[in-house]
Order: sequence, then C-alpha cells, then structure tokens
Amino acid sequence: MKALIVGLGQIGVGYDLGNREMNIVATHARALTKHSSLELIGGVDQNAESRTRFTGNYSLPAFKDIREASMSLDADLVVIATPTSQHYSSIKELVSCMKPVVIVCEKPLAYSTEEARKIVDTCKESGAMLFVNYMRVCLPCVAEIKSIFVEPSITRGRELRGVAWYSGGIYNNGSHLVNLLEHWFGGVKSGSRRLGETKKLGEDITVDLKLVFDNLSLYLLKDNGGYSTNSIELLSDLGEMRYMDGGRIITVSGCELSEEFKGYKYLSRDKREIKSCFMQYQAWFYDALVKRVKGKGVDICSGMQALRTLSTIEELTK
Repeated sequence: MKALIVGLGQIGVGYDLGNREMNIVATHARALTKHSSLELIGGVDQNAESRTRFTGNYSLPAFKDIREASMSLDADLVVIATPTSQHYSSIKELVSCMKPVVIVCEKPLAYSTEEARKIVDTCKESGAMLFVNYMRVCLPCVAEIKSIFVEPSITRGRELRGVAWYSGGIYNNGSHLVNLLEHWFGGVKSGSRRLGETKKLGEDITVDLKLVFDNLSLYLLKDNGGYSTNSIELLSDLGEMRYMDGGRIITVSGCELSEEFKGYKYLSRDKREIKSCFMQYQAWFYDALVKRVKGKGVDICSGMQALRTLSTIEELTK
C-alpha cells in the first residue's frame, strides 16, 4: 500500500529523527519506510519548515494541503497526524479529493464524542477502514500481560485494585491508559465517576477518575511532576503487575509465604520482567494494521473502539 502522511510534526516525523538507530521506531514516517508491505510516497503540512525537514530526511515530496497532494499522488493509506482539533476537517478534505482504502487517525479522534462520531461516519461513508493510533494494544508485551494477569479465566471471582498515573491532559495522554484498560477489561461499569473538578489545559483538561470494570476498581490520577509518568499498577490476591514509564518497564510479581512470619504472605522478591518493545511501538502498529487489512484477527484499535474510549472520558468528566 502506498502511504501519505498529513501532518509532519513530532509523531508524523520528528520523534525519532535525532536517533539514527533504526531499532527505535517512534513515528509514522519511519514505520512506513521500514515496513515491507508499505511505501511512503509523500507528506502534507501547512508549515514550510516541516515540509523542508520531511523532504530533507526522506527525499520525498511534501505539499501544503491534501488537495494539492491529490493532484500528484494516489495513496491507499493516509495518516492524519494533524492537531486533534483539525482531525475532522482534515478527513473531510481527504475524502473529498482522494479515495484511500485505510485512514489512520492520531489519538484522540476529537475533543468531543459528537465530532468523533462524525469522523467515524465520514470514513464509513467513504468506504475507508479507520484505525486510531492507540498503539499499545498492538504490542506483544500487552498481550502477554493479558494472558498471565488479566485474562478473564484468571481474574474471574477475584477483586483487582489498581492505580494509574497520567501526564498532560486526559484526552491526549490519559486516554492511552483508558483505552488500554478497556482493551484488557472491557467497558467501564456503574460506580465509575469523576473525583473533584476538571481543570483546563489548553484545549484539553486534567481530572482524576475512578474507573470500575468487571473485577477491577482503579483510580486514574493526574500526576503533579514535571515529567512523564503514564503507569499502571494492578494488585490481586495472586500478586502485582507494574506497567511503568509508559510501558518501558513491566514487571509481574507472584506471592510467597513468609519464612520469618508464619501464616503471612508477601510479594515475591523475584520479579518477572516482561520484555518491552515500546520503542518500536509504531512498527508494531503498522504490522498489526497490515495483518488486519488482510483479514487476520489481530489487536488494533478501530475507530469505534477509539470512540468508546472518548465516550468513557466525556461521560465521566461532565
């Protein structure tokens, strides 16, 4: 499939430009370039410096808008990596002048479920498959966590407790963790609620939430540090799972009887470390996308699943 990137900012091009090691795949541009079934053919951005940077690094044409690109290129896959507030207008412009088979939209779909639903409907009416870049659900380490700690056959009849911390805004960053928890545990249940008041953060907001799922009650909290956290800690009578530093460090600990105090149990000091492939997240996303387009059953976030995540946040933060 021939691919076009609309929006040549950090996630489009910038994050991995400073690192020439090809084992780090943190942008759409590098992931599309590396995948054997995909061919990056160009980019679009209103900013002249962003176009120059893209062309200089990838030796491909860059255009100031989608319509101009459509006069020269014919793309099967189009990535929408413009700012969140521009996602809907970008997709409307795209389907008016091109007929992609697949549209990849950056997360979140929008800042409201109303606009996100318009995006989903527009893609459906155009005949394009829509996927959203909640890339964590595509990672093998996330599947491994599910199989050994959160699989229904393991959690049934047990009560899990958890705490998660997010950085930045709830829509742009916290939604990653909400989407991941929904992937593991399904939709939120009665008892989920907002804790305290919301605070504006540009176009986004910050807020603390209590999320209730089948077998899990978890507090999703905004951090107060000047650094990125994005972590999840889950506890059950079987042990503990820690998903730290955005998924770069993952450990699972079982329980063991105390040698010193009869009848007491402690978390095992021998933690099992799950291999993280986080710094290749964008490569795993496109590998899953290609497989899904070919009809294979793999984990990847669809437009409808991203809409559910957005609806969860919007309902709880009213």
